[in-house]
Amino acid sequence: MTKATESLLKNIEQLEKENAQLKKQLEQLNTEMGKETKLRYFSRAVEQSPASIVITNLQGEIEYVNPKFIELTGYRLDEVIGQNPRVLKSGETSSDEYKGLWESIMAGQEWHGEFHNRKKNGELYWEFASISPIIDDEGNVTHFLAVKEDITERKAMEAELLKLYQAVEQSPASIVITSLEGNIEYVNPKFLEVTGYRKEEVIGKNPRVLKSGETSSNEYKGLWESITAGKEWHGEFHNRKKNGELYWEFAAISPVVDEKGSIMYFLAIKEDITKRKEMEEKLINAYNRIKAQQNQMLDELEQARDTQRSLLPDELPVISGAKIACKYVPMEQIGGDYYNIFPVEENKFGIIVADVTGHGVSAALISFMISAIFSESCKAGISTKLILELVNESLQNKLQEGKFATMVYGVYDASTQTLAYTSAGHPDGLVIRPPDHEVVPLQTEGMLIGLFPNEIANYEEKTFHLQPGDKVLFYTDAIIEVMDENRQLLGVKRLSDFLVEHSKLPVDILLEKVYEYGLEYSGRSSYDDDFTMIGLEVSKE
Repeated sequence: MTKATESLLKNIEQLEKENAQLKKQLEQLNTEMGKETKLRYFSRAVEQSPASIVITNLQGEIEYVNPKFIELTGYRLDEVIGQNPRVLKSGETSSDEYKGLWESIMAGQEWHGEFHNRKKNGELYWEFASISPIIDDEGNVTHFLAVKEDITERKAMEAELLKLYQAVEQSPASIVITSLEGNIEYVNPKFLEVTGYRKEEVIGKNPRVLKSGETSSNEYKGLWESITAGKEWHGEFHNRKKNGELYWEFAAISPVVDEKGSIMYFLAIKEDITKRKEMEEKLINAYNRIKAQQNQMLDELEQARDTQRSLLPDELPVISGAKIACKYVPMEQIGGDYYNIFPVEENKFGIIVADVTGHGVSAALISFMISAIFSESCKAGISTKLILELVNESLQNKLQEGKFATMVYGVYDASTQTLAYTSAGHPDGLVIRPPDHEVVPLQTEGMLIGLFPNEIANYEEKTFHLQPGDKVLFYTDAIIEVMDENRQLLGVKRLSDFLVEHSKLPVDILLEKVYEYGLEYSGRSSYDDDFTMIGLEVSKE
């Protein structure tokens, strides 16, 4: 082999070594370029991550935070680099939790948990953190990496859901959720308390497990048609508990729809109304009893009214040379006023008007007594004074406490046109004299009937001579005691003025006018007491 050949071979071998070296250098360069590219991609991912990323050294001092951290916490980069993450502490995480975290990551383990931290502006926020150690090629921990997600909205939603869940769980009403097929998916504790079933006995079952058989299939059909059509249904069920006991409940059942309006499930809120239904039944029974008693009382009142009518004159007597008229309107079905016009002797006629305190049944009973006693006393044919004394004596100690009567009794002698009269605490009779345009009161002494003995009552009889055209009025106090809107009594003076103004009217028309005048004065449609008025008009011939 020539020296030239040997030299060529050596050059070739040298070139191969250099090529191998270059190849190795090229491979190394490619590898380094790949790492740089990956590192660049990784850096971008960290910088643009939607999660907060924090890197600390082994002493827990922050060496890196990404933009999301700055955006979330409000701190600038220079305010946190070199600081401990405890700068975010709100004081709501215990030292034991931080101790457990530190022990885990120092042991090379990953830690997961939640923090309630505070931003730079003082605002609290929740975050979920995954913290793990960063280990080099030799297995040594060099740094710690924290990846943290803002879960403030999720925690608020969880709190809201918890609130709703607790409200449903602790609701005083039974709550049932069923599937679209009507199978029970949830019941709250109140449902279990009311029905006596355990949860596992009803989950997956149809609510018909409570049926008592007292609700018709048509009602269930109407219910189902309503809720499947997206409408709310309200109604009552008479259901059966697990132990067989019947109970009433009021139910509101409605479909629950998603954001697209599709029905997801059905919600039933039911109230136990058993006690209310029992009370309603008792009230209905009580109402029926009261109604029956009321009807009985009305029947008895009607009978009492018929009895009272029988005591009052059916027809007014015909008096020679005079005209008689009467206006009687009881406040209730029966009244406490009593009146009568009757013949006493030839050409003599008795006129009595009595008024018992109060009105209605109790007053009517006393008026019955007065009527009976008066009718018996009149048979004696004695003076008006003696008759009132007989009535007063007969009623002594027979009236309830606080009860009494007023009375006026007159006897008109048609032959002499004279009127004898006696009053017992009653409003004075009035004589209207049209020619003189005056009203003359018929005044006598005498106290109320039934309260005092005759020697104290001091009744007296007087006589008044009437003239042709005179009109005599006996009345109860209903007319003079009406009040206007200012609570001013009508009184005898206004009544007398009215009588003078209308003195030329026939007596029967005059009584109607007086009745209407009292209503007009009070502004009402009825009187507060029984209205009784008797009029006697002496003929002018």
